[in-house]
Amino acid sequence: MTPTVLHLLVPGLWRRVPEWCASYGGVGRAPALEWFRGRGEVSSSLEQAVETRLCRLFGLETGTPAAPFIRLGLGADPGADAWACADPVHLQVGTDDLILNDAARLELSPAQAAGLVAELNAHFGERIGGMEAPDPAHWQLRLPDTAPPLDSAPLSLAMGGRIQRLLPGGGERADHEWVRRLTEIQMVLDAARVNGERTARGLPAVNSLWLWGAGALPGPPPSPPLAAAFGDIPLLRGLCRWSGVTQQPLPDHADALWAALEAHSGRGAVLVLLDPLQRAAAYDDIEAWMATLEGLERAWFAPLRARLRRGVLQELQVHADAQGLRLGRGAAWRLWRRPRPLCTGGGR
Repeated sequence: MTPTVLHLLVPGLWRRVPEWCASYGGVGRAPALEWFRGRGEVSSSLEQAVETRLCRLFGLETGTPAAPFIRLGLGADPGADAWACADPVHLQVGTDDLILNDAARLELSPAQAAGLVAELNAHFGERIGGMEAPDPAHWQLRLPDTAPPLDSAPLSLAMGGRIQRLLPGGGERADHEWVRRLTEIQMVLDAARVNGERTARGLPAVNSLWLWGAGALPGPPPSPPLAAAFGDIPLLRGLCRWSGVTQQPLPDHADALWAALEAHSGRGAVLVLLDPLQRAAAYDDIEAWMATLEGLERAWFAPLRARLRRGVLQELQVHADAQGLRLGRGAAWRLWRRPRPLCTGGGR
C-alpha cells in the first residue's frame, strides 16, 4: 500500500514546550522534527484534544462523541443509547485549583471498579441512567433522554491539569445540573467501602469521575475514511470497527510501518497514533518527555524525513495538540527554509 497521506497524530508534542522553554531554556534537539517545522506549512487548530482530532480524522465534524466508540472499542455494544464517559479519577488539591490524576495512576482492579460502580448505581437508581465499567479505567454512563447537554472537556485535556474551566459549563456555575450531579457522585465515592480500603493501604481514592464525550453511535460512513490506522487505544479501535477501517497495532518504528503497508495493495490515507509523549507532557515530566522524544526522533521522525526526501512519501501531516504541520514532496526542495528549533514559535 502506498499512502497518499500519512497522518501522524502525536499528542503531547507541544503541550508543555512553551512553558518548559521559558523555565529551563530548552527541551533538547530533534533535527528531523525541526526540519519538519522549517520545511512544512504550519497551521493552528482549536481542536487540541487527541480524542477530538481522532473524531475529525474519521469524518465526525462536530463535538467529541467519544463514549459510544470507546464502548465499541472495549467490546461492548453501545446499541441505540446515548453514553457518556465517566472515567474514574483522583482529584488532588493544588495551590489554586484541583489537579486531575487519571485512572492509569490509580491501578484499579476489576473488582474495585465493579464495587464502586455498584455503590453508585445503588445510590442513584435510574436518576442519572445506569453506570457500567467495561474496563477498570473506562467507566460509562447510559444517558436518559432527559439528560442535559454535557460539554466538559475530553479527558486528555484534563489529565495533570487544573480542571475548573474544563468542567461542564466552563465551571462558572455551581448550580449547573451536571456540576450538581458530580458533587453528589463525589459524596458517594467519599463514603464508598472500596475507597476506604484503598486509603487504608496508602492508595489514592477514586474521589471523582470525569464526565465527557457524550453521544450515541451514528450510522457508519458510506466508505472508510482511511485505508488503515495504526495504534491501540479503545477510541481508535472503536472508530475503526464503526467505519470499516483496518486497525493494526503500532509498529516499533517507521521501517516496520512501511513493511506492514507494503504487504497490502491499494492506496489511501493512513493514520499513525504516536502517543508515548502524552502522559509525560500531561504530568509535567520533562525528563521522561525528552527521553521519549529522542526515541521518536530515531524511530519515526528521521526515517519519515528520509522518505520525504526520496519522494517515497507523498505527503505527511503531523497533528499535535494545537499545531499542525503539512509537508508534501516539495518540502525537500525548500532549501531556503531553515530548521526551526523546538523553542521557537510555531508560526511564520
